[in-house]
Amino acid sequence: MIHIILQGRVQGVGCRWLCKMLADKLIITGTVSNLDNGDVEIYAQGSQESLDVFLSEIKKGLSPVMKVNSMTISDVDTDKTMNNFVII
Repeated sequence: MIHIILQGRVQGVGCRWLCKMLADKLIITGTVSNLDNGDVEIYAQGSQESLDVFLSEIKKGLSPVMKVNSMTISDVDTDKTMNNFVII
């Protein structure tokens, strides 16, 4: 599982919903949520190929108004209880 923090214009632009749609398409499980400081936090797990595509698409910006200035990615323990991707 990877832990992602997105910084930039990522709240109020549909980021969470677009992440969920992309994750569902790529068969990625996890969560996405807004943080109080304006960042977006994502936990994602799936095949390496799916995660690579997920990260690549997010970096590009999932909508014309979304702008990712920085993306911090770290590995965390897998959560075997997750069976879908949820917006928190």
